[in-house]
Amino acid sequence: VWCNHTWCALTGTSRADAFGTGWLAALAAEDRAQIELVTCRPAPFEVELVIEGADGAPRRMLARATPQFGRDGTFSGHVISATDVTQWREHTRLLQFLAALGDVLMTSLDVEETLCNVAELVVPDLADLCVIAVAGDDRRMRRLAITQHGDFKDERFVALGSVVDPEGGSAIAHVVRTEDTLYRPIVDAPGPDEPWPVPPVLEQDYRTRSLICALGTFANFNAN
Repeated sequence: VWCNHTWCALTGTSRADAFGTGWLAALAAEDRAQIELVTCRPAPFEVELVIEGADGAPRRMLARATPQFGRDGTFSGHVISATDVTQWREHTRLLQFLAALGDVLMTSLDVEETLCNVAELVVPDLADLCVIAVAGDDRRMRRLAITQHGDFKDERFVALGSVVDPEGGSAIAHVVRTEDTLYRPIVDAPGPDEPWPVPPVLEQDYRTRSLICALGTFANFNAN
C-alpha cells in the first residue's frame, strides 16, 4: 500500500507500479517465489534477495519484515525494510578469497603448480574462466594455467601451453605491451583471451560478460 522514494530510485519504477504485488517485479525470479511464500504468513522474516537496479546491475538486499494486525487481530500484511548489502557481501567475499589465496600460495614451492592452484581457486567463485600466462627468457608469453567453469568448457578455446602472440589483439598481449590493467565491463565479441559466446541455453542468465586482465611479476622465476 506504500513504498518510499528510495525503493523507486533504486529499482527505476514508479510508486504506483510498486503498489500491491507490483514491487515483486524488481526481484529475481527465484527470489520472487520465495518472497511470495513468506509474505502470506503472519510471521516476521528475514531473507536475502537480489533485485535488478535502475542501472541494470544486480543488487543484493537484506529484507526484514514485521507482520501487521488489525484491531480484531486479523493479519493485514507486513512492513518490510530492505537494506542494500551488495558492497558488504563483496568485501566479505574478497576477504575470504584473500585468506584462501594465502593458503594456496603456501602449499607448494613449485611456481607452475601454485599458479594452477590459483586458477582453480578463482573458478568458479570469482569467474567462469581464469587464464594465467607467463613469460620465458625470450619474453614470449606461454599459457600456463587455464581453468574453466564446468558449464562453460569449450574445446575451441585457447590451449594449455600455447604461446600468446605479442602483437596480437588478445587481452593478454595488450596488457603485456602497455603494462596497464585492462578492464572491459562488457565484452560483446569473443577474442583469443575473452569469454566465448554464451551457450544459447544460458543466454537469459548471462546477459553480459566482462573481462579483467592484469600483469604481475615473479622474482627469479624462469617460466621455461
